[in-house]
Amino acid sequence: MLDEKTQALEAQFVASEVNRLGSEKSTDFSLATYRDFVVRSKVGFRYILYKMRRESQAIMVKSEKEAFVNSGKKPNIEFCGKNIKYQTEAVELVLNDKKLPCFRNLAMCGLVWRCPICSMKILQGRSEQLSDILIEHEKTGNKTGFITLTIPHTKKDTLKETLDKINDNYRRFQQTRWFRNHKKNIIGQVKALEITYTNQNGWHPHLHILYFYKTHNVNQIQSFQKELVSKWVDFRDNNARLVGQDYQLCYNNSIDSYVSKWDIIKEVTAVNVKKSKGFTPFQALKRLVIKDYSNFNQRFFLVERFREYSETTKGKHRLSISPNLFKEYPRG
Repeated sequence: MLDEKTQALEAQFVASEVNRLGSEKSTDFSLATYRDFVVRSKVGFRYILYKMRRESQAIMVKSEKEAFVNSGKKPNIEFCGKNIKYQTEAVELVLNDKKLPCFRNLAMCGLVWRCPICSMKILQGRSEQLSDILIEHEKTGNKTGFITLTIPHTKKDTLKETLDKINDNYRRFQQTRWFRNHKKNIIGQVKALEITYTNQNGWHPHLHILYFYKTHNVNQIQSFQKELVSKWVDFRDNNARLVGQDYQLCYNNSIDSYVSKWDIIKEVTAVNVKKSKGFTPFQALKRLVIKDYSNFNQRFFLVERFREYSETTKGKHRLSISPNLFKEYPRG
C-alpha cells in the first residue's frame, strides 16, 4: 500500500499524462522501460524519474543544437520511452520472464550517462553480469581486490580536462613495465567511472576498479595493491595525494559497496543531496525536477553543470568488464 504522499504524486503524474495525451498523437506516448519500474513505490520514485528524463531531454548539448538547427533532427533521448519508432505497433503492457509488468514496443535511447531510466536498466543488467562472474570466481578460491584512484583537481578545471587526464593516465599506467610484470597475476578487471561535483573543488571524476586475481594469497595481493597505489600517486603528472586513494580486499559487503556506486535507485532517492558536500549529475537533475534551488542563478548553475557533464561523457564508458572475464567465466 502506497503512502499518501506517494499516492498524491502518482495521481499528479497520471493526470499530467492524460492531459498531455489529449493534445498529442497517440504515437508519442511516454512510458517507462525498466522491467520492475511499474511496481516501485519509493515516495513518488516513478514520478520523479519520469520528470528527470523530461528535464534531461530539455537540456540539449552543443552538438544536438547544431544538428537541430541544420537539419531539424532531434536527439535520440527525445524518443526515449515513446513508441514513435513503432507507429504500426501499439504499446503493450506485458509480463517479463520474472513475471513483472513492463511495456513492450518502446524506443530506448540507451544513454547510460544521460537518461536516468536507460541508465538504471543498463546498469542493473551489468550488475547481474558482475554478480554471476563473482560467484564463479569465488568458487575457484581466488580473491578479488578493490581499488579507487583519483587525481587532484580545482574548481577552475573543466570536466573534460580532469576526465581526459584520469582516463589517459590510467591507460598509460597499465602500459608501464611494472604493471605489465604483475598483470600475469590478474585474470581481468571491472572498471567503473564515477563523477561528482563539489562547490569547493569542482568536478571530481574517479575510478573504481575490481581486479580478479589468479591467487588466493592475501599478503601477495595486499602488497601489490599497496604498491600500485603508491606507483599511481607518483605516476607522470598525477601529483596525486595518497589520502585520496583506496585499496582493499573484496568480500560480500565491499562488493555491495562497489555496486552501490552505480545504483541509480539509491542515487535518486537519496534525501540528503543538498546537505552533502557534493552531488552527482543525476542528483543535480533531481534537484531541478523538485525545484530544490533558491533562485534563477542556482537553477542555471545546475542546468549548466548537467549540460557540461552530458557533452563531456558522450561516447565514454561508464562501466567496462574485461572480455577475459567472460572467457574465463562464460556463465557470467
